[in-house]
Amino acid sequence: MPTLKLIFAHTPKSGGTSIRAAVTEFFSGDFVLADYGDRPNDPISPMNIDPYGFPSRCRQQNAAILANKAVIVGHFWIAKYERVAADVRATILRDPITRLSLNSSSGLYKIRTTPCVNTSSPTVSRLSNCQNSTG
Repeated sequence: MPTLKLIFAHTPKSGGTSIRAAVTEFFSGDFVLADYGDRPNDPISPMNIDPYGFPSRCRQQNAAILANKAVIVGHFWIAKYERVAADVRATILRDPITRLSLNSSSGLYKIRTTPCVNTSSPTVSRLSNCQNSTG
């Protein structure tokens, strides 16, 4: 299997779509594998259910999947392509609070503005204020 030019993994809402568009324009879409099927945030995704078997199965398929590709971009587990040679491996990280704020405007998350811990109590680990909060 030849060495790829770029392996680029990113989290949702971190600018990955813009990078994918630029990479696709530069390399032509035929040479770019857009891998968005792993669902890393999904607790019942194949990787989360079988963290040892999933990468192994993927490695067996990589030669066929990556034939004639120069770039991989998407939301995927890094372990899936850890044995694939690449000139550059890259990612984009985003401040988690900013990312959460973006998602909250679309209704995915709520930002809690009051503390969850009852700080007036000598037992700081008491979290009763959090259980029935609506945010």
